Amino acid sequence: MSAAEPPHNLEAERSVLGGLFIKPSAFEEVAASLQVDDFFLPAHREIFEAMLAVVQRRQPIDVIAVADELRVRGMIARLDGGEVYLLTLSNSVPTAENIGHYARLVKEKATLRRLQAACAEIQSRAGGDFGEFDPFMAEATSQIEAVARNLSAPALSLSDQVRALGSVGVVTCQTPFPTLNVATRGGIRAGQTVIGGAPGAGKTTALVALALYFARQGFFVTILAADEEPNGLLIRMGQTEGYGREDLETGRPVTVASFAERAAVFSTLALLDGERVTVEGAAAELNRRANGATRVLMVDSIQTARALGTDDAETARSRVDAVMKGLRAAARTGIVVVATSEVSRAAYRSRNPAERIDGLAAFKESGGIEYGAHLGIVMRSVPGEVGLVDVEIVKNRWGGQKPTFRLRLDFAMALFSEVPVDDQASDDPRMVPGGELAGDMERARAILRENPGIAGNDQLIAKLGVSKTRGRAAVRSLEAAGEVENRGQGKMRRLFLVDSPNSPNSPNSPGGSGGFNSPNSPHPYRGASCGASNPGGYAPGSDEGTPGRVEDVV
Repeated sequence: MSAAEPPHNLEAERSVLGGLFIKPSAFEEVAASLQVDDFFLPAHREIFEAMLAVVQRRQPIDVIAVADELRVRGMIARLDGGEVYLLTLSNSVPTAENIGHYARLVKEKATLRRLQAACAEIQSRAGGDFGEFDPFMAEATSQIEAVARNLSAPALSLSDQVRALGSVGVVTCQTPFPTLNVATRGGIRAGQTVIGGAPGAGKTTALVALALYFARQGFFVTILAADEEPNGLLIRMGQTEGYGREDLETGRPVTVASFAERAAVFSTLALLDGERVTVEGAAAELNRRANGATRVLMVDSIQTARALGTDDAETARSRVDAVMKGLRAAARTGIVVVATSEVSRAAYRSRNPAERIDGLAAFKESGGIEYGAHLGIVMRSVPGEVGLVDVEIVKNRWGGQKPTFRLRLDFAMALFSEVPVDDQASDDPRMVPGGELAGDMERARAILRENPGIAGNDQLIAKLGVSKTRGRAAVRSLEAAGEVENRGQGKMRRLFLVDSPNSPNSPNSPGGSGGFNSPNSPHPYRGASCGASNPGGYAPGSDEGTPGRVEDVV
């Protein structure tokens, strides 16, 4: 191997592949430490990938089976000698006893190649416009650490992985919207939440309001502003805190001074310029600041953010895929990711919901988004109703329910609040009366406490005294929250109220004490609780002095 060639050991690669022909039972051990890309020679990658396909079909690894798989893939002719090359591999290794040692050598060389590539990229960016210094340094460190982790990560058995579930804490964060909290069984969590909508639907406003909402709870929040300049998001934040938009836009000194003092409350929130910082850089900066605490990364938007690979992307779709890859990597480190996305015109141009395309397919360049998102939300302005927005949950891995509910925008404060919706008020047949849902659920609980064993949903809905649409929404929500249990079958089916961690008496439950709508919360989004620790943030229900207009403050 010359000095100009990347690190590799072809003899070790041949010994691993030949050893697997001799001892097929060693494949599980090898596959636990090696990936296809760990092999340097392209032909060796193809052979190992063919072996993997054979094993997945539960067939034994032998020269004939692997050759057939390569032939189906159209790769057998690319081998030097074709099927003879496979026979040479199997005959060149006298024993498979040292296969683990050879696999380690292959892994080490692959790790060195990745380290070279990472260092070359860091060196290239360091010599140019790398953006803001701290995020760049955090991202560079993260890249090197990722290479090291890839080498040293232990292979766990399925039993070990199952046992590890008990040590993993799930951080569930409530939002200000009761229907969304119920549908997701308590709120959003580590993973990818995507908020889609047409231009002007309120995606960015919702994102900024949620960022402040989470920061008030003491969570570490980073907003990556790529769709709108950071100053525009600062103005929205100021509005949410009660300052006038005109005063903020004109930079009125007394307003700026007051808002700057007020902003000290959000010591865990950082705002980064998406033109200068990548998704990976923002995630690395957030991990560094939070040091293991609850973290939320807000990205506005998927179509305009930068990530590793976006500068070289040849199509809009490949650019989106690169950003989604960066967001997925961030989520796997335990970050709660919330990102906005544009949707195609076919998702909102018709006033008739039946003529619009499916909400899940609405995300622009949707392939990577619709498959990668854990929670997908689409916002649509209500025709003829200024300030009203219908919100459809189009994908929900955290609860299964996909209701549609309605929000009202307070233009002065740039805040959304969930509102009651009459059953006939919307032309969307999926509309759930979200603002009335909490009350209906509480009445249903009271009925079940007094009448345990009610004969099915219809009897409970009849006792509620509401329409079937509202009644079904309340019962489904209680079932999803684990508060109602169906026992029996057919005519013997009975409903019972059961103990649940989402009980209304729990401080972590939607509508519970200290939650959204708490009488002790003077600010519309202040005083809510989350299912996680709350270091250094507002105590639920606390009043830190909500400012009104600036004239009321100074």
